[in-house]
Amino acid sequence: MILRAELDIPSQDYLPGSNINSPYFFVGDSAFPLKPNLMRPYPGRNVSTLKANFNYKLSAARLLIENAFGILSNRWRVLHKPIHAAPKNVDKIILATIVLQNYLMLDRDPNYFNENLVDHEVNGSLIPGTWRDTDTSMNSVKIGQINCSSEEAFNLRETIANYFTATNN
Repeated sequence: MILRAELDIPSQDYLPGSNINSPYFFVGDSAFPLKPNLMRPYPGRNVSTLKANFNYKLSAARLLIENAFGILSNRWRVLHKPIHAAPKNVDKIILATIVLQNYLMLDRDPNYFNENLVDHEVNGSLIPGTWRDTDTSMNSVKIGQINCSSEEAFNLRETIANYFTATNN
């Protein structure tokens, strides 16, 4: 549904502090096709400063998302495997885990959450969070569509890359 843009999400909004109207999009890695609603990094190692900055920002966003879901699924093991329930009940189960997680995080109990749980840097080295120590036994998503990107998607990625550079966001 993401690749076909069939999800019920807001269509567009202005990028913060700008007059640039952009669609909402998902953050993906190089396994995903570039779409207006799905951003992926620029390919290659020797990329321009603009492209490297975009790739860094996209990677940082992916890392935050990965940590958030990793911690959530580490605490709520129902998320370790496919949930066999009616779609409307799956939505409720997932929302319940998020609400409970947020409620428990408000207590700031060091036994429930500590800094070592998330990926973090020590002296410039990335230290994986302890949530990664648990095998979730989930299969990776397989992309079943040819990686065809539109000119619109390429232009949008370029616009966002320029926005990141201009605003230092």
